[in-house]
Amino acid sequence: MSKPAVDDDDIKAVTDTLRSGTLVQGPKVAAFEKAFASYVGVAHAVAVSSGTAALHCAVHALGIGPGDEVITTPFTFIATASAVLYERANVVFADTKPDDFLIDPKEIAKKVTKRTKAVITVDLFGKLCDYKAIRTMIPRNVAIIEDSAQAVGAVRDEIHSGAWGDVGTFSLYATKNIMVGEGGILTTNSEKYDRISRLFRNVGQSDRYVYETVGYHYRMPEMSAALGISQLTKADKFNKTRRKNAA
Repeated sequence: MSKPAVDDDDIKAVTDTLRSGTLVQGPKVAAFEKAFASYVGVAHAVAVSSGTAALHCAVHALGIGPGDEVITTPFTFIATASAVLYERANVVFADTKPDDFLIDPKEIAKKVTKRTKAVITVDLFGKLCDYKAIRTMIPRNVAIIEDSAQAVGAVRDEIHSGAWGDVGTFSLYATKNIMVGEGGILTTNSEKYDRISRLFRNVGQSDRYVYETVGYHYRMPEMSAALGISQLTKADKFNKTRRKNAA
């Protein structure tokens, strides 16, 4: 078993933040979001407490609810399906391709109905789904949510993971490409989805004592964000090492 790659810069980033006295909802979270959005190539990123939280925010932001159907793959962590069930929508499974275990665009097309609201793709082992094929096989009003928990830094046709769909989601768990211990992040080019996700992760609070909606406590602590900033600078190096080890 391997352990997370942590160096002195990571440790300093966390300890400096601890000494700052600002431990929640501070500048490190905002800085991490800005850096991650830039890395992926999107307008917005929303840091949250886990990859599961990122998926839940994404499903909620798209307005998915009772009676809606969301197509996804059965070859994934349970959170991909759980996020749909949290919003009381229905999960519809589409099979994977036998050569790479990624969801099969042709199987997705077979599962689309008038109730289909979104497809949650799952990028595996650093390899991205065939988003161009998927997009051509589903109606334009069906959204794509990327579950890129295993694919930080992955690129297909010069487009990063997290930039293909309407919303991208990432896990930053200790075993992932970059990690903060426990954490996740959502990416999007939509101001609407960005705002809804920010409210949802912050118990529906838009300002002090102002609650616009019902939300969850999905915030990322400052220490985690500080570690994320440091880890992100090494993401490409980490992936290069993984490719070398796998060769």
